[in-house]
Amino acid sequence: MKKTIWLLMLPWILWAAELTPKEAALAFWKAMAAGKTDAAKALTVWGEVKSALPLKLRIAAVEAKEGNVTAGRASVPTELTLALPAGVENNMTCRARFDTALLNVAGRWVVDGRKTMGRYDKAATAAFARCGARLFDSLLEEGMHYFERFNKMIEEENGSLQKAMREWQKELEEMMRTLPESPREKPGQLPPPEKGETI
Repeated sequence: MKKTIWLLMLPWILWAAELTPKEAALAFWKAMAAGKTDAAKALTVWGEVKSALPLKLRIAAVEAKEGNVTAGRASVPTELTLALPAGVENNMTCRARFDTALLNVAGRWVVDGRKTMGRYDKAATAAFARCGARLFDSLLEEGMHYFERFNKMIEEENGSLQKAMREWQKELEEMMRTLPESPREKPGQLPPPEKGETI
């Protein structure tokens, strides 16, 4: 089984022999973005591409710059555009910046999976925190918008209620003016009770 996998990866390995550190980093991250973990593993020295993140961030875009090469090691500045999981928030992306670590093994550049994935996890966590803050701000802003609309409706209803109360008061005053005068007069005094009567 392992021989079959290695035979399938042989074109990747041969192709990777001619890559610069930047090209190897881009090929690795593009394979990860496409979900081709076997192809990404073929471009690593340790064969590790697992992320410790519990998040299902999707790699939407990959950018890399020319890196620094020193004594068989390379560090390529990498920027990944990460998208939040589907259904959370449409079009919300975050940028994770870190260095992809590469080693020159037998004349070809391969990604140091352990170092790179550790750096990726830290950068992706920070990017997700920024996205989370933006998402929270967005939800808070939306909530404030609905609160203001609700408050405006209450004010409008309150104004209508006050207007109705004033009209009702005017109607009562009008009714009081049109009542005959006799009911508004003070009732007469009752005669005092006679001795021995109880009230």
